[in-house]
Amino acid sequence: MPPTTTLPLITQGGVVIVANASGIDGAAAAVSATLGSLGFQTVKATNAAGYEDSLDVSKVYFTPDAYPVAYSIAQLMGGVAVAPMPTPPPIYLALDGLRGANVIVMLGKDRAGRPLPGVPTR
Repeated sequence: MPPTTTLPLITQGGVVIVANASGIDGAAAAVSATLGSLGFQTVKATNAAGYEDSLDVSKVYFTPDAYPVAYSIAQLMGGVAVAPMPTPPPIYLALDGLRGANVIVMLGKDRAGRPLPGVPTR
């Protein structure tokens, strides 16, 4: 069995919005609740839109000041890709839809409706 390394979670310095790009109703709200329970500051989940309204693979977008939070979430999600936030962001209502968030979790079919792999089970 390979050794496991646990990095400290960085939950401060970012406001997180989870955007559902999976097509599974309620999946983004569930991930948002999980992140909130781990200490991340979240705003109400939304839907993905435009060219990323349906994704097979999840990813995390961030503004420069929120990279540590985005990276922590990506690790919790099993090492998904992290990238600078596009303008406009591919979510419902675009910039207005952010509601102050500087991290967007684009929840794809790969992680929707499942526990996040990096979250310890109790």
